[in-house]
Amino acid sequence: MIYGAIVLSFLITLGFYLHDKTQYKLWEFFLGTAATTIVVVIFKLCFNAFGDSYTETWGSTIVSVYEQEPYNYWHSETCYRQVACGTSTDSNGNTTTQYCSEPYDCSHQVDVGPHWYAVTDIKEQISITEHQYDSLSYIYGGKRFITNENNNYDSRDKCVSSKGTKFQGKQVGQTSYEYRVDWQKTETTRKAIATQHKYTNKVKSSDLTIFNISLVNKVQADSMGLFNYPKLKDEFTYPTILGTKVSPAINENFRKLNGKFGPTSQMRLWVLVYENKPSIIGNYQENYWVRGNMNELVVCIGKQDTTIQWVNVFSWTTNEALKIQIRDYIINQKSVTEKHWNELYMYMDNNLNTYKRRDFKEFDYLKRRTKPWEIILAYIFGIGVAIGMNFWASTNDYKDENKSTFLDYNSYNKKYTNWQ
Repeated sequence: MIYGAIVLSFLITLGFYLHDKTQYKLWEFFLGTAATTIVVVIFKLCFNAFGDSYTETWGSTIVSVYEQEPYNYWHSETCYRQVACGTSTDSNGNTTTQYCSEPYDCSHQVDVGPHWYAVTDIKEQISITEHQYDSLSYIYGGKRFITNENNNYDSRDKCVSSKGTKFQGKQVGQTSYEYRVDWQKTETTRKAIATQHKYTNKVKSSDLTIFNISLVNKVQADSMGLFNYPKLKDEFTYPTILGTKVSPAINENFRKLNGKFGPTSQMRLWVLVYENKPSIIGNYQENYWVRGNMNELVVCIGKQDTTIQWVNVFSWTTNEALKIQIRDYIINQKSVTEKHWNELYMYMDNNLNTYKRRDFKEFDYLKRRTKPWEIILAYIFGIGVAIGMNFWASTNDYKDENKSTFLDYNSYNKKYTNWQ
């Protein structure tokens, strides 16, 4: 339907042309339609590029933490300024000052404040606080390696941007160092983080009925108590379990599952817990999330107090057996207590390595559904361009000097008869 704007632009051009045929040259007649075509195609390409883009969460594990001490260095630089370099006088005797560009030395000292950051096993780098660095250094064993050093230009200068840190009020000294502390790769000391990334998902943008998925909008989801993806506010505390209160240790263990299997299996685990909800809610959640992002394994648990009532597991994984195995295991637990959460964590830790991420390139054949507001926007701009170009064509100085037009059938027929 979006390309209907091109047809409409042609009709608009035809209307302008029939109003005054002598105003149009051959190339002017096609100008409005051509411009509309370009606008609509650009809109369509942009809608497809952004409309197929979705966000998925990656889990990873911090393998090293770094501390960069404050330092300074001398930056050599040449700047330019405008200076008076003469005058000029016009024929009326008015004098004007002439200005020229003059170089000058604007070299200066650059002060760099302290910095702490972490590197994960998927090579991502994130900033951390001094407290997080100290805490992880202690957990990892505290053995520090020097990875870089900077000789300070002014060793007696104060540490800048260090208020509230251990460097506040101190001098930088002759040399500033960067230190690294490495994780010893033990499960008890694993520190998982979550980061979000864009990817292409043509399934969510297509006609979902071919996957037996009924669209659930946000209003319906809110009325049924379905879960939305939580916003990522802190990479270190992004949850895995939603809908119920569990101990900090359980929360941390399930975050570790994402940190462990995110890089190795390209998997993101969600555990969604519903209190006193019918089993159909699990199906609605699956439809609402469109079976999840392509790296997700979503476990829905319906319970009443501590008694498990139903379980629904959905994912795009190619290992369909894994979903059934997890569902059956949880159902057989029959209840959810601290003990059962620990057992579920150990079960997941032993089995999630069989998760197989589906390659979404197999869905490249799908066509995106153009939304109504996108069609309206394309029509508004397409028609606006057509009207603007035809108005210009009918009011400019380019006219048909022969007073007969290329679309005038009688004129054409007369010329053809004379030639014969």
